[in-house]
Amino acid sequence: MKRDKLVFYFTLLAFFAVISSCSKEDVYNITPSGVKSDFTVAVSDLKLTGTGNAVNSAKVIWTFGDGKSSTELNPVHVYDPAINSTHKTDYVVQLTAFGAEGAVSFKERKITIDDPRPVSYFKYVLDELALTVKDSSYLTSSHLWDFGNKVTSTLASPTTVFPEIVPEPDKDKPGDFIEKPKEYKVMHTVTNSKGVRKDSVSLTIFPIPVADFTFEIDKNSPSTDPGRVVTFKNTGKNGTDFKWDFGDNTSSTSSNDVHTYNIKFSYKVTLTVSNPRRKVSVTKTVNLN
Repeated sequence: MKRDKLVFYFTLLAFFAVISSCSKEDVYNITPSGVKSDFTVAVSDLKLTGTGNAVNSAKVIWTFGDGKSSTELNPVHVYDPAINSTHKTDYVVQLTAFGAEGAVSFKERKITIDDPRPVSYFKYVLDELALTVKDSSYLTSSHLWDFGNKVTSTLASPTTVFPEIVPEPDKDKPGDFIEKPKEYKVMHTVTNSKGVRKDSVSLTIFPIPVADFTFEIDKNSPSTDPGRVVTFKNTGKNGTDFKWDFGDNTSSTSSNDVHTYNIKFSYKVTLTVSNPRRKVSVTKTVNLN
């Protein structure tokens, strides 16, 4: 254990010695296990979007030159507007990848932040049909939200409720109706005396899923002990994910399934149908006795 620690410490010392003698665009590697790092960045206003490429690494650390860091491979970072709203500021962005046996790979690039215009930055929670927005924009004097559902707001952190999905005729099955997911584009416009910025996000409202199924017991298979094979047909709707619990400690994620029971018995079978909006279940008894 002591020997491993000494190897690691000497490795780090050698690593930082190499760094001090290299340029800002070099990749620095101490790679007994072949770890390698690289990245690209896209800068828009005060927002930096990083895309990391770490080979054979178990951990990565980004530093953004402003005292902030991230362990995400593809981070989004917003620089402080109080620092960058009056003058250009240069930052050195670094990505360090750590591999096995003390392997380290280091990459850095210099970027310049210079934009006093407002920056739209927000998070949101979509619960069923209700949307709640939490605004964290910078340098803004006014807001305008357009939710795509004929509702607008000038609040910084507004809420809205999208309409329920309306059934429409099924073109493939005349006489039937279907409920299709509906997409909304939420637009956020922020302004100040220096200009205007816009940002948007697309949201999909899903219809409520319905869980139901039918089943048929095969009386002829297997021929040595008939009546143990059951065909299950999902007759629900609006689901994107499915889970069958056959009541014998086995399960399936298929939409429809054929299941063979080991013992003739009475089983409680549950089908769970879900989509990003909701999860629903139905349980029926399958009696093989």
